Order: sequence, then C-alpha cells, then structure tokens
Amino acid sequence: MIPVSVFYGTKKGPIVGIIDGVHGYEYPPIVAAQQFVRWTLPS
Repeated sequence: MIPVSVFYGTKKGPIVGIIDGVHGYEYPPIVAAQQFVRWTLPS
C-alpha cells in the first residue's frame, strides 16, 4: 500500500507533487513528507 495525500485549493493554479523514498533506506525524506502532510492538514 502506498499512502497518497491530495490537497485542493480554493482556486485553480499550479500543482505540486512530492515524491520521496525512492530506495528503501531513504527514510528521512519519507518521515519529512509525513510530517508535512500532518502540518498542512486543516484542524
């Protein structure tokens, strides 16, 4: 299973994709992306 998070803005505009952890031992970027998603989720 690959987790995916999608954010939609209120207006049309550029799209950003964040891809991380290309290799199994690259865990710091995976953790950073997970923290970014938690930080940007509305509360």
